[in-house]
Amino acid sequence: MNWLKKKWVTNVLMLFLLVIFIINITPLRGCCFLQKILSGSSAIEICVLSLTALVALLVYRSSCDVEEAKLLLKIREILSNSINQEIYDKSCSLYETSKQKENDSEQQSDEKIMGFPCAQIYNYMGILESCETLLANDVISEDNFRSQFGYRIECLVGNVEVAKELSEDPSNWDIFFGLLDRFPKIKRVYNQTTNQIKK
Repeated sequence: MNWLKKKWVTNVLMLFLLVIFIINITPLRGCCFLQKILSGSSAIEICVLSLTALVALLVYRSSCDVEEAKLLLKIREILSNSINQEIYDKSCSLYETSKQKENDSEQQSDEKIMGFPCAQIYNYMGILESCETLLANDVISEDNFRSQFGYRIECLVGNVEVAKELSEDPSNWDIFFGLLDRFPKIKRVYNQTTNQIKK
């Protein structure tokens, strides 16, 4: 039923149901291409059925929007816990620093990224990879995700240490790169950051 979550699909179905409804309340019923389909039922039955289906589609689409909103709020809640918020704050401050001073990044040990244990950074990025799965299955929309969480990804990949981690072993981050590919502006930030590393 994922195809029903696409707005254009429900728009086409609603338009189709409206056309059937209008045909049945006008004198055109006898000369329309749907005559064979409609001739077995009364106009009132078809009007009731098409309106019922139309209302059901509207309710279904509305419930999908509500579910998406709930998921986005849940993602925000997860990303806002103390550790994830700290990672975000640090990635932002280091991103701003790296934009101003291209080669002025602090050297970190292999066990840490941005001063955090690697496991915590990987967990943070894993949450964002889960979002890519939701986006790929049309559970949440790209526009809503980008407007609510795009800045987090931009700050993260704009950090030299994170970009270095991603570029050193990209095969481990296929899903994360899938997320970046959805948002060209964020992918450009990542590419600019990796170019700084190569200099």
